[in-house]
Amino acid sequence: MSISSSTANNSPANNQNSTPEKKILHIGCGMHKVPGAIGLDITALPGVDVVLDLDKEKLPFPDNSFDIVYAHHVLEHLRNLADVLAELHRVCKPEAIIDIVVPYYTCVGAFGDPTHGDRSKDGKKKEARKGGKIPSVCGRAMRSR
Repeated sequence: MSISSSTANNSPANNQNSTPEKKILHIGCGMHKVPGAIGLDITALPGVDVVLDLDKEKLPFPDNSFDIVYAHHVLEHLRNLADVLAELHRVCKPEAIIDIVVPYYTCVGAFGDPTHGDRSKDGKKKEARKGGKIPSVCGRAMRSR
């Protein structure tokens, strides 16, 4: 299995020549599911095939099920990241690709969303906002109003 770090333009999701026999899981798909994928999201939206809270439930798929897993802008919302990554490993076939995209930590938008959190060395999620402040971004402390 390989873990891919990609940008929006070179993501395997943009590869129109994907072979149809590949089984694809798109976690956090919202209404923009990758064509041919099984869409999983916490919210029942058009195009979502499986509604599931990854912080509370395991993936409802057998071991070694998927060739490709997309997790774009979803992992930063999870509290139990290690457990979710273990589940992704479990459902992936050998040589599978896991394509993960998360906000870069210095990006202002990474802290603008209150559902994003800062992970400390011990792996526990900490709240981004403390005492009315947003953590320092590019060397400046920003105040929320």
